[in-house]
Amino acid sequence: MDKQKILFSPLGGTDPISNFRDGSMLHICRIYKPDIVILYMSKEMYDYHVKDNRYLYCLDKLSELIDHKFEVKLIERPELTEVQDFDYFYQEFETLLREIHKEYEGEILLNISSGTPAMKNALNIMADLMEIRLHPIQVVTPEGKINSHEEDKDNYDVESYWDLNQDNDPDTFYDRTTLIKSRNQTAMFTINNIRKLIDACDYPAALDLARSIHELIPQKAIQLLEIACARINLDYSSYTKAGGNKYSFMPVQGSDARDIVEYILILQIKAEKEEYADLLRAITPVFFELCKMVVRKRCGIDLEKVTYVSKTTGAFRWKNNLQNIDKKLYDFFIESYGKYRGGYVVSDQLTKMICKFDTDPACKKAFDEFRGIEEAVRNIAAHNLVSITDDWIKSKCGCNINQIVKKLKSLVAISGIKVTSDSWDSYVAMNTLIKEAFLLEV
Repeated sequence: MDKQKILFSPLGGTDPISNFRDGSMLHICRIYKPDIVILYMSKEMYDYHVKDNRYLYCLDKLSELIDHKFEVKLIERPELTEVQDFDYFYQEFETLLREIHKEYEGEILLNISSGTPAMKNALNIMADLMEIRLHPIQVVTPEGKINSHEEDKDNYDVESYWDLNQDNDPDTFYDRTTLIKSRNQTAMFTINNIRKLIDACDYPAALDLARSIHELIPQKAIQLLEIACARINLDYSSYTKAGGNKYSFMPVQGSDARDIVEYILILQIKAEKEEYADLLRAITPVFFELCKMVVRKRCGIDLEKVTYVSKTTGAFRWKNNLQNIDKKLYDFFIESYGKYRGGYVVSDQLTKMICKFDTDPACKKAFDEFRGIEEAVRNIAAHNLVSITDDWIKSKCGCNINQIVKKLKSLVAISGIKVTSDSWDSYVAMNTLIKEAFLLEV
């Protein structure tokens, strides 16, 4: 079913018929066949309407001729005589158009060729600046120049003018309308801001702005921002619900590997945005997951067998009877810590296991070095009110923030997760696609 069309039309001196041709309002109705016609009348037009019903008569006759029903609504302003007051019409029309938009669901057409210059200019600006989609229509005069009025507006024989209207004859009729392909200035300004927010990976703010002009942009653009919001929040359920699986944004599939890579991509964004304190506080969870992966895959330790998840905290803990489950691992604790206490599984223990049981010196060195970095900067950043700068980070651990992120990426490869160099640019690729969705004509 087609959307209904709503025409908002001020009335002017050439309506409904002038020089034996349609006036602008009638001509738009003839061509576009709106379902609802809203006529705005100043005092002069209202007086003509009361006197001879010229506007409704012609609409009724046109309805019969083209076999299309018009639902006509009148906005009567019998007190309105100051018809050149632009400020008045700007406020009046904005209020009316918002009410129309709220009441009706469909395309709003604007007649920008009837009424006074103040009315026409106000509607033109509405089409450029309002955050709702409006379709301004211009109608040229039959002569292609300023109208000369041959009819007597005060003694208007509406029936005769209708009968003599040349636009009723298919042989003499021609379409004088132009649908103005305006680029809404509010949308253009907002889209520029949205693009900047996308480049900064601030998807929630970009989505809020996009929703404020949702009628002026493709729905796909909003959908892509919803997907990006879910992705950067690591909300895979919402990501799927928003339609993310249709795109290849995430470079790695498989829950464990995906979670690690997506997490590090967020850390990479934090590094680019110089959110150093947040980044340092966030390295422990992903380093812990990488350690677990290597201990399982490369060291041959079945963590599910020797650990359990606390029902109260959700944390990993060592089983108390480890000596009876894995003698080799129990002996490791005795050798490394003097005794076995059970308790929480932490990255320090896992790093020592990698250094003890892995056979690759490069793997041992990489995890041991990163554990040193984590120990040097993470706790200070998490528990002290200090200014975290790139220079401060380097002074504490010998690496700047980009080097830390690079080392994390190398641990991913060592852990057996298959990534390419392009994988780490996947947010750039996603941002490009989202911005392209906003390039479509608004």
